[in-house]
Amino acid sequence: MYRTPPAVSVLQETESESAFTRWGREVMCHISGGVGVYPSKRFFIMAGYNYLRARELRANQQWSGSGFSVGAGLRLKYVELSYAWGIYHSAGGSHSIGAAVEIGGYK
Repeated sequence: MYRTPPAVSVLQETESESAFTRWGREVMCHISGGVGVYPSKRFFIMAGYNYLRARELRANQQWSGSGFSVGAGLRLKYVELSYAWGIYHSAGGSHSIGAAVEIGGYK
């Protein structure tokens, strides 16, 4: 009879890790960061990284870029258009397009 192997968490510690390494990994799993650059009043670029997502979606313990996301946007008079791309797996990423309309104009 075939038995399925027990589920193994990607966050499971290994025997050779020190306590400090395990603690650092656990702390990093709760941190995600991003940066935004506004070279002009109407244009912006953003990038982010999520350590937990990268660790969970790693394929065969090989880094595939998962966890990273980048985007850009353009502000017009009453409309803001934006585009973002997030890498979730080595098979591909996710594209997002957004539009925001301000009703009533800028104040």
